[in-house]
Amino acid sequence: MIVVEPATTRLELFSDTPKTSTIGGEISALFKLIPAPLVVSRLADGVILYANEDYCTTFGLAVELMSEGADAYIWRSRNSQQPLDFYHNPTDRQRILDILATQGNLRNYELRMQHTDGTPLWCSVSLQLLDFDGEPALLGLFHNVTDYKQTTEVLQQRPVNLVTAFDPTNNSEPQQQSEDRERAEEELRASELKYRTLIERMNEGVVIVDNNNRIQFVNDRYCEILGYTKDELIGRYEQDLAATEADHNLLQTKSEQCKQGLYDKYEIQMRRKSGAVLSILISGTPIFDAEGKPVGSMGILTNITELEAQEVLWASETKYRELVERIPAVTYIAALDETSATLYISPQIEALLGYSQMEWWANSDLWYQRLHPSDRKSEAAIRHHALAQLAHSHTPSESFVREYRLLTHTGAVVWLRDEAVVITDDAGQPLFLQGVMLDITERKRAEEEIQLLQTMTQAISEAPDFQSALSVALNKVCEATRWDFGEAWVKSADGTVLEFSTAWCSRQGNRDQSFLEVTSENQPHPLPNPLSDFQHYSEDFTFAPNAGLPGQVWSLQQPVWIQDVSLEPDTFFVRSRVAKGYGLKAGFGVPILADDQVLAVLTFFMFESRQEDRRLVELITAVAAQLGAVLQRKQIEVALRESQRRLASLIDALPGIVFSCTSDPNGSMTYLSEGCLMLTGYKSEELMGNRAVSFNSITHEEDLPNVLAAIKTGVAQKQPYVVEYRIRTKSGHEKWVWEKGHGVFDSTGKALSIEGFITDITERKRSEEALQQAEAKYRSIFENALEGIFQSTVNGYYLCTNPALARLYGYSSPAELMARLTDIGHQLYVEPCRRAEFTRLLQENDAVSGFEAQVYRKDGSVIWIAENARAVRDLHTGELLYYEGTVEDITERKLAKEQLHERAFHDLLTGLPNRALFMDRLSHAVERAKRHPEYRFAVLFLDLDRFKIVNDSLGHLVGDQLLVAIARRLEACLRTEDTVARLGGDEFTILLESIEDINPAICVAERIHHELSAPFHLDGHEVFAAASVGIVLSQEVPQGACTTDYEKPEDFLRYADTALYRAKALGKGRYEVFETTRHEERYSGFLER
Repeated sequence: MIVVEPATTRLELFSDTPKTSTIGGEISALFKLIPAPLVVSRLADGVILYANEDYCTTFGLAVELMSEGADAYIWRSRNSQQPLDFYHNPTDRQRILDILATQGNLRNYELRMQHTDGTPLWCSVSLQLLDFDGEPALLGLFHNVTDYKQTTEVLQQRPVNLVTAFDPTNNSEPQQQSEDRERAEEELRASELKYRTLIERMNEGVVIVDNNNRIQFVNDRYCEILGYTKDELIGRYEQDLAATEADHNLLQTKSEQCKQGLYDKYEIQMRRKSGAVLSILISGTPIFDAEGKPVGSMGILTNITELEAQEVLWASETKYRELVERIPAVTYIAALDETSATLYISPQIEALLGYSQMEWWANSDLWYQRLHPSDRKSEAAIRHHALAQLAHSHTPSESFVREYRLLTHTGAVVWLRDEAVVITDDAGQPLFLQGVMLDITERKRAEEEIQLLQTMTQAISEAPDFQSALSVALNKVCEATRWDFGEAWVKSADGTVLEFSTAWCSRQGNRDQSFLEVTSENQPHPLPNPLSDFQHYSEDFTFAPNAGLPGQVWSLQQPVWIQDVSLEPDTFFVRSRVAKGYGLKAGFGVPILADDQVLAVLTFFMFESRQEDRRLVELITAVAAQLGAVLQRKQIEVALRESQRRLASLIDALPGIVFSCTSDPNGSMTYLSEGCLMLTGYKSEELMGNRAVSFNSITHEEDLPNVLAAIKTGVAQKQPYVVEYRIRTKSGHEKWVWEKGHGVFDSTGKALSIEGFITDITERKRSEEALQQAEAKYRSIFENALEGIFQSTVNGYYLCTNPALARLYGYSSPAELMARLTDIGHQLYVEPCRRAEFTRLLQENDAVSGFEAQVYRKDGSVIWIAENARAVRDLHTGELLYYEGTVEDITERKLAKEQLHERAFHDLLTGLPNRALFMDRLSHAVERAKRHPEYRFAVLFLDLDRFKIVNDSLGHLVGDQLLVAIARRLEACLRTEDTVARLGGDEFTILLESIEDINPAICVAERIHHELSAPFHLDGHEVFAAASVGIVLSQEVPQGACTTDYEKPEDFLRYADTALYRAKALGKGRYEVFETTRHEERYSGFLER
């Protein structure tokens, strides 16, 4: 093999080489099949790692250097660290490294090399980079082309002579007569005979063609390669032997190049006489005559078909090896003998079992040694028997499949599926066993889990209740996973603690250990042996979150493993001392979850102290996960049964019949609840299936058609139906019933049955009849009532009115009234705000009584009405639905009331306010002045002068006329907001409000004097009148400690009267203003007197 100088930079160039591993049996077999020198050498230093026999023969390696391994044809030199150099020219090494660095491989590269004894060799070399045992290496194929190279050199040296020798018709040379010439010709013939013999014996084919590409000469090897005789080839065009049109054109092109004196080497596809296609390497050489003109060309043919096949085989083997070493399985080749020695095993074996490839090769009995003890005898016998049958079978491709256990280097158990076939040679003779081992440990575990889950699920499904299901779960888990004691804890009713539910134990005691209870005095006390006592001891415990093993599992919602509970402190495992007394050690708790909620906590104990077993934890956790769904379903089933029981109880307690019947016209009952007996007098069994009587037959004959029609319509429209009808009971009584039902349909919409409910409505029907009679009675009252009756919406239009209301508002009928009045507030009420006030009171108080308002009649006239109404609300939601009430015309009453009011507060003669109304208005002014100090008012007191004379002389009638005329003139002197009143006789009072000072009052007094100065013409008499006026301003009222009642309205009237009499004292037709200082002086003098 080629030696490569160690160089870091050079190695870095080959860092991405394909990866393989130590060559085993399948590579050995491959090397046997390739009849060419093959070698694997280390890239770093050229040390040969493996070489086959052809390689050793080609380069003269000694036989004693052959390996003593499993294959005698593999040469190994691992113990010889001296590189072997076969280069004839040391510079070729650098050239090859450069090519490999750029291309990654080398194909058919001709190199001059040398035998170990120094003999030169020509080789066609193909090289491939690969990774071998973790280090860069080269795979090489060498083909000895020494004969080919030597012949080519000779032919290139004497091309003209060969043409002369092979073409006896060639007479281009003139005859020489001298002896020297004859001697030269004789030597020439001898030389050419020598070279003709050499050409005929060459291992390569030789062909000579003329300028027209017609074959002129071929040697025996050429004929052998293509399968023709010389006679069949001489005279043919060489391009006719091409396999394809492209090869035909290539030959033509290369021939033209040779005519121009060009040398070339190329590959081409040629077809044998048998039709087989060959890959041919041709080295073309031009042939010249004595004058140097091209007269043809010579080609040397090498059949490289096998070489290409070998290259394909190399590539296939590399891909196969990469595939084998990347698949997640172990591939192996084993001998077909009693030892079953491993010839090859893929590197995955080390990751699987912890043994390297070298350890497997070194120990041929390793497979048997690592067999699980329980499988060793049976598997070894079965394998040998099966291999013997396969080796002698007429169908050697039949697979040998077994599943068994192997022990890893650490003692762990691995389940394997081993599937192998016998590999035979071309003659059908068995060579070796080739197989694949797949790790099925997880699948086996899954199968165990599935089997456990299936068994447990079935057992739990058969359990009658949740408690029994927990007991079954404990039993199955303990038996399958070898726990000695198991217990279940469930949440209390309030969900605050875990309470004991059930337990299971595997035996009646522990392993010959005494039982001691540690009392409060720390004195040991013997306990009975059975583990049931430990159960009884635990039944009184409860666990809060994080308390004890159950509490920890509950809080974490994850499994908790304790290697030895007897060593745990009481603060963590509160039963540690008792557990120790019973010999319990390893403990494990797992939650049973459903929808992230803990349904229960299972805890397990055994008599051995054991470190956490992840596989066991995962198994039980998986079981618990499935168990959660099963137990939840069990809880749901229990709840469903209870729900069904309650539903059945409720259905049977209903005052009616829950039924199911067929959808056919007969309507045969398939289910009737217990209410059937009370409603019909028949038992359910009598009516179901029309056994004694059908339900249709007890339906009243007048009602049956309507009942059947309602059912038919509901089913056809796929809508619920409701129907009322009469039935005749078993005792002969007639009852009214109410039925509501619906159809039950399949996925295609076909009616399957009818379900529904029937209840007794006889009393309701009687009530309805009574109600109808009452409604008729009340309808008569409504229609004939003298008062108006109405129902109106919240939005302001009438829902219903009686004729009396229509007449009240001037309409011919209630229909006309409701059609015309669509906005009661604006169309009916004179003041729309009164309607708003009316609805406000109803919404706040739900009732209004005696609400008075003015409304328009149809003709536009105005009347007074009084309304009594209430708000009608929904009984359930309290929502306001509408208003209803009565309306009464109170116009006459209102007028009478106004007249009474007028008489009570106005003077009947003059129409002016009387003393009572005046004093009321004066009181309001006084109160306003108290609240608003800036507010002022004035009171004027008038008394007519000489009225008595007029009254006495002209009579009371003229006197009354005079008082009326004076009243009108006084009104003319005042503002609308002022008040003039007649106190009685000829006395009048005036209230001036909102004045700034006394001046407006004085102006009014002067205006009165002016108005009264004009004569009055009364009943033919001209009468003159005058008046004296007393004035008091609100701020002029005396204030101080001397009086306490000055703020009364009577005070102001008295002060005005005081000013009046002062004016009278001074003369007729005068006015005087009340002055506080003068009043105080007078009052002070009065006190002194």
